[in-house]
Amino acid sequence: MQAQLSALALPNVAVATTVDTGDYYNIHPPDKQTPALRLASQALHMIHGLRPSEPVPMYAGSRLVDTARGGTVCVRVDVRAGGQRVKLTRIAPEAATQSSTLGRTPSVPRNRCVTDVFGHDAGKAGAFPEDCGYPAIGGTDGAGGWVWLNATAEIGADASSILLTAQLPSTQPPLPAAAGGRPKAPFTPVFTAVATSYGRASWPMSLFFTEVGGLPVLPWYANLSTSTPWDPPAWSPEDESGASGGGGDAWQ
Repeated sequence: MQAQLSALALPNVAVATTVDTGDYYNIHPPDKQTPALRLASQALHMIHGLRPSEPVPMYAGSRLVDTARGGTVCVRVDVRAGGQRVKLTRIAPEAATQSSTLGRTPSVPRNRCVTDVFGHDAGKAGAFPEDCGYPAIGGTDGAGGWVWLNATAEIGADASSILLTAQLPSTQPPLPAAAGGRPKAPFTPVFTAVATSYGRASWPMSLFFTEVGGLPVLPWYANLSTSTPWDPPAWSPEDESGASGGGGDAWQ
């Protein structure tokens, strides 16, 4: 995706997204109107000047907010549309909430995890939580291993950012027992946040939309030092091995 977005650095280039549409059962979804309208809107504005611009909201940089309060780590991710601030909402447009499966049940709305739809039968249907692209904060733990922390996500106070909050890992260190033979208390190892991820999956949920226009925030996968959505994070051994936590080196 980052390679496609890099084209936005060129003149007269726009992007339209279908991440909040589609059909879980069909690689050729029947909803053609939503992507067609979005593409037409971009062309009418850019080429003919006949419509207001409706740029897609996307990642525009992030920074560490808190690493100690309540044993959590918090990262603020800025979102911009066409380089401008845009108000976000969790209210999904109709295209993201309606089934496009031509009557086949159960329906799979794009603003919900597919495992929520299938329930206990999710595994039988070949659906797993990692398909949903839950928000996450990645970094190194106290032992130097790489971990991904599942994060909650909410709209920031400025209405144009997303706050990711994750519980810091807590483990029992392999230290000698304290006096009296009782083990020492668990500790919270040092955690260094390096990257964030949202919607990086095969069937990602769309959780945030523009208040005007109802366009979904694009998925991202970026280092905290990245300020543009098309700069991919530096390579890590875990990217190739497919590991989701621990046992690897951090990005260099």
